[in-house]
Amino acid sequence: MTLFNQGGYEQRKNKEFCIWILVKKNFKRKYEFELEWVSQIVKCTLVHSQNTEPLSPKKITN
Repeated sequence: MTLFNQGGYEQRKNKEFCIWILVKKNFKRKYEFELEWVSQIVKCTLVHSQNTEPLSPKKITN
């Protein structure tokens, strides 16, 4: 995923994207993730869980 390889994204956008992919991960029985994709989710979680409140699907209002 090139999104994680680019360092120009502001933290807010990264945080929102983390929430989105974490929600998608919860539906992994319906969506197939490649191993690299899942590892990027973990990386994203580790980076942003230190400075943000716990991520929850309840934050998604779509």
